[in-house]
Amino acid sequence: MNHDPITLADEAEERSAADALRAARTKDELVSLWWREADHFEGAARRRLQEVYADRLGQFTPLSRAG
Repeated sequence: MNHDPITLADEAEERSAADALRAARTKDELVSLWWREADHFEGAARRRLQEVYADRLGQFTPLSRAG
C-alpha cells in the first residue's frame, strides 16, 4: 500500500471525479462534468474515468432515443 501523500491525493481526486460522473442526472450534466472534473487526468486514471463516463453515457442513450 502506497502512503505517499501526493499519490493519496491523486487517488482521492480521481475517486471524486468518478463519483461526480456517476452522479450526473442528465447527459448534458455528464458532459459538463467530464470537462470540469475528469478531462485533465492522464494515463491509467484517465482510462478508468473514461470507462465510468462511457458506462454512464450508455445509461442516458436509451432515454435520448425514446424522447
